[in-house]
Amino acid sequence: MKSGEPEILQILCRCCGKIFYHYRACYRGHVYCSIKCRIAGYLQKHREAQKRYRDTDKGKSKHRELEKERRNKFKGKKITEKIVNCMSSIIQSMFESIFKIKKIGEDKTEKCQKCGKMGIVVTDFRER
Repeated sequence: MKSGEPEILQILCRCCGKIFYHYRACYRGHVYCSIKCRIAGYLQKHREAQKRYRDTDKGKSKHRELEKERRNKFKGKKITEKIVNCMSSIIQSMFESIFKIKKIGEDKTEKCQKCGKMGIVVTDFRER
């Protein structure tokens, strides 16, 4: 690889598993490919924090009260179908991205998702 060639970092989205690319100047620690994935990732982190809170005594009692209210509110309605459809689309997109992964090589060039500059794909940026 030439020293003058711009480097494009290959990143795997933490939410959907899609591969995306960022130029060195555009990269700011991105881990999600889109706003949709970023929101989903933040919601997942929030769910994990809520789960840790529910393990405390105060959290258990509050969770118990809220679950009683939810059970009475949704009595007779089916919400599991929406959950299954959502999960199947996420799994499908993960498999698509896994099997479309290209090998990183010296000849491989890609375009930055943000600015559109072309460059050689790398796994880590070199020292300046």
